[in-house]
Amino acid sequence: AYSDWADDARKAAERSKASPMRSGTAESTKAEVTGEGSASLWMSRALLAKRLNRELECERAYRRVVEEVWSLEAWRKLLIFYAEGGYRREALLAADTLQRYHDSLQPKGQVDKMGPIAASEVTSAVFRLISVYGLQNIREELLRMGQVHPAIRELLLEAVSWKVHGYDQ
Repeated sequence: AYSDWADDARKAAERSKASPMRSGTAESTKAEVTGEGSASLWMSRALLAKRLNRELECERAYRRVVEEVWSLEAWRKLLIFYAEGGYRREALLAADTLQRYHDSLQPKGQVDKMGPIAASEVTSAVFRLISVYGLQNIREELLRMGQVHPAIRELLLEAVSWKVHGYDQ
């Protein structure tokens, strides 16, 4: 049965206190409910909520994952969710987080020589936002956010040169 996840977590914690022998030891049960294993549990819940078309629960579960551990998959899913759902600020923050992660994978000299190059999912999300809200609205949102990755700012110029739908709005 599909129920509220906060209640599920609370009930699971109570069960783990009541029957510590359920999965071996009390410590392993507690870790499964509230520790490292809970990120994978929240990821499973997010996938289930997505299949059941419960978007808000899906987003909440992905947020729980990224609060506990850094997860590339969860950040990508959040970026897509925010971009498709029209959450401009959240989408741009997720794009910034993903772009900084992609830059951390590149050797330091290579990033400096090539300049800012946006990751494909970041490019797709920013162009989607531009096509829906217009370039000027996205530019204003970036200005309100303050310090944003240079590659995302560069995408605004690319949107004009590639004439992405909405670049003239």
